Amino acid sequence: LGSISSYQAHELFMNSPFRFPVNVGKAAFFLSVTAWAVSCRQQPIQVLDYAQAKRLTTKYVSQYKPGKMPAYWVGPSTTYTRLRRAKSAEDAIIAGHVDEREENGTLRPSPGAIISIDRGHVFADENGNYAQAVTPGRHTLRIGWVGMLWSEAEPLRAQAGDSIRTSSQLLHDPRPLMN
Repeated sequence: LGSISSYQAHELFMNSPFRFPVNVGKAAFFLSVTAWAVSCRQQPIQVLDYAQAKRLTTKYVSQYKPGKMPAYWVGPSTTYTRLRRAKSAEDAIIAGHVDEREENGTLRPSPGAIISIDRGHVFADENGNYAQAVTPGRHTLRIGWVGMLWSEAEPLRAQAGDSIRTSSQLLHDPRPLMN
């Protein structure tokens, strides 16, 4: 079974030949179809190094089928350290450094990398550094660039006055562009 979006689940629900006597039955049906659709979503494949990437790419190419949703690949996880500032502030700061890891293992800064914090974006400077003030609460952090495997962090919980320092290493995406 493939996965479907919540929009497709809604369309399936609305065009269903089943008729429910009360709205509660329709809502329960819609929620169960949506839960099924979410459970069918593939878990990401984490690629930790280039040797693993080459093995996965060979398998990816041999099993490729047009129209089939490919697996979602991510690179090494972003790591972070939480620090408390001496003077508390209303906001928290997420700051970090982004490197590109070459196939031979050397690291070089990744200027222009996209840092996605929740629905907003900032870019790394020419040295691969970035900083962004955020409100206290839970935040989702993804870091990447075109042609790279995105790095994701566990959800960050920022408190007022926190300084959260992140470190990310991006790998080049080895998968060929396929039609």
